[in-house]
Amino acid sequence: MHTPDAYFVSPLTRALRTANITFSDLNLPKKAAAFRPLVMEGLREGISLHTCDHRRSRSYIKGLFPGWEIEEGFSEEDKLWNGVTGETSAAQDVRSKDALDEMFERTDTKDLFVSVTAHSGEIASLLRVLGHRAFSLKTGAVIPVLVKAKKSSNKYAPEPTTVSWTTSAHCTAPPVTSVTACVCASSAAPVTTPLATGF
Repeated sequence: MHTPDAYFVSPLTRALRTANITFSDLNLPKKAAAFRPLVMEGLREGISLHTCDHRRSRSYIKGLFPGWEIEEGFSEEDKLWNGVTGETSAAQDVRSKDALDEMFERTDTKDLFVSVTAHSGEIASLLRVLGHRAFSLKTGAVIPVLVKAKKSSNKYAPEPTTVSWTTSAHCTAPPVTSVTACVCASSAAPVTTPLATGF
């Protein structure tokens, strides 16, 4: 099996650690590309009000994996997560397409095998953008995807797309579990005020 020619990874800690566990100790062939992934904001999991979608600081990521590259323009603090508004699937797909465009822009035409390490929601978004059938991945699973990319002139480039986010409600007390999801207890009405996170 051919090893990746380029590595891209989500900035969320679990994805960073997964990429490191997966590739850092591999005995790569002499001509193989070194494992030095690019951390990309656009590859993060869908952004909701949940604190698990809040990324750590740029300094934290750099301190955790100092030899890794972080994309230009990556902010020190997470400017996308606020604990109140959430990204719709359509908005995530726009972000995922932008990330794919950036990956294709950054890779050499000889970089035929590219690795993307991200959470399952982001992988599902990437698959949608690529026109792939829906495919659910378990934690640590891999899906190979064949992509044919063509560079086009900017003469007929589409206008940039933006999709609004939605405001998400959260509980003022610990939620209770139902058959379909976590819901607010009857004594705690859902609100849309910012969460106090301590981040």
